[in-house]
Parts: sequence; structure tokens; C-alpha cells
Amino acid sequence: MGDDLLLGTTKGGWIVPQETHDDEIVWVKWQQETRLAREIPPNPPFAKGGTADGVELWLAGENGKPERPTVAGWPVLSVAVIGYPATDADARRLAAKLLDNGTADQVLLGEDWRKHQAEMMQGWGKLPGVQWLYVMPNDHQPPKYGDHIARFAMSPEELLEKLAKPGVLDPNSLQAKAKIKGEPRLMGFAAAMKSLELPQGMKLMPVLQGSFQMGSATGADDEKPVHTVNIGYDFWMSATEVTFAQYDAYVAAVKGKEKPDDQGWGRDTRPVINVSWDDAQGYVKWLSESNGQGLSCRLPTEAEWEYAARAGTTTDYFWGDDIGKNNANCDGCGSEWDNKQTAPVVSFKPNQWGLQDMHGNVWEWTQDCWHDNYADAPADGTAWESNADCGRRVVRGGSWNLSPNLLRSSYRYDNARDYRYDVLGFRVVCGLPLPVR
Repeated sequence: MGDDLLLGTTKGGWIVPQETHDDEIVWVKWQQETRLAREIPPNPPFAKGGTADGVELWLAGENGKPERPTVAGWPVLSVAVIGYPATDADARRLAAKLLDNGTADQVLLGEDWRKHQAEMMQGWGKLPGVQWLYVMPNDHQPPKYGDHIARFAMSPEELLEKLAKPGVLDPNSLQAKAKIKGEPRLMGFAAAMKSLELPQGMKLMPVLQGSFQMGSATGADDEKPVHTVNIGYDFWMSATEVTFAQYDAYVAAVKGKEKPDDQGWGRDTRPVINVSWDDAQGYVKWLSESNGQGLSCRLPTEAEWEYAARAGTTTDYFWGDDIGKNNANCDGCGSEWDNKQTAPVVSFKPNQWGLQDMHGNVWEWTQDCWHDNYADAPADGTAWESNADCGRRVVRGGSWNLSPNLLRSSYRYDNARDYRYDVLGFRVVCGLPLPVR
């Protein structure tokens, strides 16, 4: 690259040159926990002596390369080109958003971006592992560098508005301008964040960032007060509860583990039961190390669980306020397994986000310690483990032997972390480290 594209490096966060002192660039480092809350610095120079033709290059991670695990089959480097003035406030917010949500490792921002992109390509060569994502007006055509090219023909303001509403981005607005090989790495976009499949047939469904009202004004005291939770990140959640087949693979791989009892109901596609919170922790650690896609897996936080169970709804169940018939497995749900035993996973219709058995079948362990109510609860989806009885952990969803009232999206209960029973199972979340408070 030429001197006018001199880059700085840092470890973690995304970086923007802030100012120059005696020919030495001073960089500002924005850490994950603070960068979203601050104002982006106005017009930062990105090279010695000021801006380069009004174009800025923003980076994420060391040398602009991702620090998070790379999912198999995805490009190893993603560069977003925003063809709008670098002084445009929405364009700058979009640049930050693309870096924050993992969509881009670098952002080239400014109207006169073509010259600098060409210089970047001279330095890299036409790497097949680079994805180019373009955000520019309709009358601008991007060059066809590389194998992964996609374009959003909309303004930064329009794209930001769509990204603020989970699940509403029209996949047709993602227009391929060259042959796409593999899967574009667009983690922050509903159009391209698709389901994944892990070993033993574990399917992961995307859960996109958004806000919801957690709790119930008409429920039990421990469901109050109702409060707004903002989930500011995307993640994957297993479409079903972890099955015996999936858990038995873990037992076979780890010395000293014993298979949990299936009560004579069968294994394979039935949800694993008789597992404690500690057992579930062992499983997710193993899954993180063995899933083959570089994903970090864990138990969901209580807030993530309720957000996913509601799937954008405000009713007691994702299908409405009445339990109905054959929508779930419980004592009074109208299924063939009611108050008898667990049902095989995928026996009932999924919710709006493709998740099965969020209501009934087995209780599901979450990461959170037990609190008697939501006073001072986190508002950002983090696991609540402070000022609590962490010997007891939150379970959600109800089970095959309980009444419909205990299957509500907001209903919560607790069990000792080492407790095993035939109504206790779990599901997993993958993609992000555990947020804890």
C-alpha cells in the first residue's frame, strides 16, 4: 500500500486514527464494553498529514483481521465499502455497526474509495478469502474483485433502520454482483445469517438482536417488575433441546462420564433428561471444542432464553394466550405424551424463529443464578450472577408433567445446580462468549 494508506494496529476492538503528533499517529482503541456508548470522533485523519482524499479506513482487531473464530466455509476477511461522504453521520454510524456486529473487519468509508480499494488489492492480491460488501447508491456499480461480492442498494440511513428491526431485512435486497462461492460472512444481517448444522444433527437457528419486555405484570412476583431488555448482538440457538443422541456422543468422548437414565422412554431424538446444570456445563465445553466450526457454545442467559421463546410476541405462548391443543407436551396440552413422558424433539410446530419446544417437554437450564425478582436485573441480556444464590440456577419452559400455566414464556423456576431429574434438560447458544454481570 502507499503511504497515504498507512495503517495502525491494536489488539481488540475497532480503531480509528485520532490525531497526529510529530509524524506519529496516535490511535484510539474502542473496547467492546464502551465503544457503542460513545460518540464516534468527528473526521479522524487516517494517515500522516490528514485524510486521504476524504476517505477513511477503519479496522477491527489486529491488522484489521478477525479475532473471533472463523466459521468453516466463510470468507476469512470481510471489507465493507460505504460509498457515501465520510462526514455523513449515518455513514459513520453504519461503519461502527458493521465492525461491532462482526460483519466487517475493515470499512472503507468515503465517496472516492475506488483508488484506495485498488491499492489495497495490489497489496493483497485478489484473495478468494476476501468478501466485499458494498453500500452505495443505485447508480454506482462495484468492481468485481474476488469471489464474495454483495451489495445493498440503499442509503446508510435506510440500512441502519432495517438493522434495528430484527428479521425484517428483505433477502432480495442482498444483490449478488458476482458469483458467490460459499457463504458470505454477514453476521449482522437477517438476509444472510442462516441456520447452521453441527455434528450429531444439531441445528442452530439465528436469533437476531432486538428489544423486548421481560417478565409479566400479571404473573408471579418473581416475574416482576416487567422491564425492557436490549439484546445488542446476534447469536445462534439450538433449534431443539439437546437430544440423547447428541449428549451420548459427549459421554462417549469424555472419560469417566456415564449416560443419563432415559427412564425407559427411549433415547435418540428424545431430549436428554436427568442432567444437572453442572452436566450441561461439561457438555457445552466439549461442544465448543469439538463442533468443527470454531463456535463458542454455552447455556443461554435467562434473558436470551425468554427473548428467543417469545420470538417477537407478547402473549403467554408464541401462538397466543390459550394453550390450545397439541401445541406442546404438558399436563393438559392435548398431546399423546401429556403427563406420561417426554416427546421426541420436533414433534410440535416451531415458533416464529424456528425454535422447537420452548414451551413444555422438559425444563431447560439457563446460565443465571436465582434471584427472587427482577429488581436491578441486567437490561442487556447478560447472565445475572451477582448478589445471588448461585447454588441454585434458573430453569425455563415447563415440562411434560406440569400445567399449562407453568409453560408461559415469562414463567421461571429454580433448581439446585447439581439436581438431576426426568423433567430437566437444556439447549445451547453458540457464537459469542458468555456475557455476565
